[in-house]
Amino acid sequence: NNTYNTVARYVITLVVRDDNGSPVCESSFSDTVTVLPKPLAGFVRDKVNPSTLCSPTGMRIIGRGSQGANAYTWNFTDGSLPIFATDTVPFFKTFFNNGTTILPYGIELIVSNSFGCTDTASETINIRPKVVAGATVDKLIECSPLISNFTNTSSPSAVGFTWYRDGIPVFFNKDLPSQTFLNNSASDTAKYSVFVVARGQGDVCTDTSSVLSLKVLPKPNVVISASPTNGCSPLSVELSAVGSTGGLTYTWFVKKTSDTAFVQVQSSSSPAPFSTTLFNSSLSAVNYLVKVVVTGLGGCSDSAQTNVTVFPDVSPSFTP
Repeated sequence: NNTYNTVARYVITLVVRDDNGSPVCESSFSDTVTVLPKPLAGFVRDKVNPSTLCSPTGMRIIGRGSQGANAYTWNFTDGSLPIFATDTVPFFKTFFNNGTTILPYGIELIVSNSFGCTDTASETINIRPKVVAGATVDKLIECSPLISNFTNTSSPSAVGFTWYRDGIPVFFNKDLPSQTFLNNSASDTAKYSVFVVARGQGDVCTDTSSVLSLKVLPKPNVVISASPTNGCSPLSVELSAVGSTGGLTYTWFVKKTSDTAFVQVQSSSSPAPFSTTLFNSSLSAVNYLVKVVVTGLGGCSDSAQTNVTVFPDVSPSFTP
């Protein structure tokens, strides 16, 4: 029966004849054979290129090409439940592969008609592993210079990598070396970005990680001056940090070069000059080390030092 909807009937006749005598004896028997129509199963899908099916792959499937059927059963080898339908309305199906190798999945359509006759159409599709790109960093914000270490957390299915720094590809292996980020400004925060693109086998399936946004806080620029830089004890010295930039607090320290620890003499929010007095009660010159620590945004600091020499105090005396 070459039709898909019509019953075909055939009459078969058996004739028996005896040719051994005369007259010839003959008899016949006829019966009708009914051949039920067999439906035709067929379907189409989008995304027909098998080399680009990356997990998750969603596709629209249509029972197009089927004829003479009134029941449709869709079976899948991905473990999902069958779909039962009474028409060829398209439906959407998603296939997943969270492993590291290509997985074959089968699509099977079984159609049947009111006579109980069936037909089957099937296809196998290969789904490439899902690629997930990921990266973490140990430090996102710090004073200049910011030295950060990155960890590639991409899925095991990823075999190729490209690291981007501020949108520019800078490294092409899995593990990015430590990166140094500078801020040449004394007042503004510098911003950087890093992300990684991961690729699967054959560079077909790819993914891009979230962008890691890094901030480098400004490091103050310190200028120090002392006037005068030498003189007799007691010596009044004017200390100044005028010309420094990026500072919020200015903390001053002094110590004799023979001492081990500095002594704080002033803390201010201004770099303006102030006076302090240095003494020398010895019989030889004493060298003082003067230091200012300038602290700016986010607690970032820098310092500068200068030297002041104090000569012994002369006290005249005589005996008549």
